[in-house]
Amino acid sequence: MTMTRHTRATTLCLTLAVTLSLVVGLMLAGAPVSAAVAGRRPLMSAEIGRGDPAAYAFFAEIDGEPIHWNPCRRIGWRLNLGRAPDRARPQARKALRRVNEATGLRFRYQGRTSARPNARGRNYPRDTSLVMGWSTPRRSQLTRGQAGVGGPQWSSTGEIVSGFVLFNAKIELQPGFGQGTKFGYQGTLGQLMMHESGHAVGLDHVSDPAQILYSMLTDKRATWGAGDKNGLRQVGKRAGCF
Repeated sequence: MTMTRHTRATTLCLTLAVTLSLVVGLMLAGAPVSAAVAGRRPLMSAEIGRGDPAAYAFFAEIDGEPIHWNPCRRIGWRLNLGRAPDRARPQARKALRRVNEATGLRFRYQGRTSARPNARGRNYPRDTSLVMGWSTPRRSQLTRGQAGVGGPQWSSTGEIVSGFVLFNAKIELQPGFGQGTKFGYQGTLGQLMMHESGHAVGLDHVSDPAQILYSMLTDKRATWGAGDKNGLRQVGKRAGCF
């Protein structure tokens, strides 16, 4: 059976903070965020996460249903560690564990690969549907100032059949999943990995800076927000098998 395949990629920009007051100004200038959202402290909920529970968006929908991976199959994934920072592999595995916990999708690490992450899954090993890796704007679809890019490829039925996550090797972020630094580039590698992995499983950017799927890295801790969690549930196991 011939299937129409669709691809799209979403990019993440960086916020360069010199002082805390400058952060809000850069968010307002660099992303579709209203002053009302950027100027107030996000609401917190210990049960569901931070921010607006309705702050989630899907990459695409078919017949009113979001595109998603088949939760009844394991998703084989690999890392291309060329130009990767130190300890990239354990951080990538931790990021996907967090996606697994939020979605119920099952990921199987298949090892390293020389295949380059790309929107159509070209040259991926046969046991692999998702590749993470690093490159530079000169050698990829990344542009200057973009910390990363990621996205899925899906069939006419709405099933995601491959995905990719690509990080900018020219941008050095603080490792881990903590709050990150108040000076220089905000955010952490863990936050970036979670963000781009969110795109790879079918979520799009949102305008709530409390969410990991917000379009810019910020100095929040790398944990899913309320909207992130609700969106991830809907593109995960709950979406049903193909």
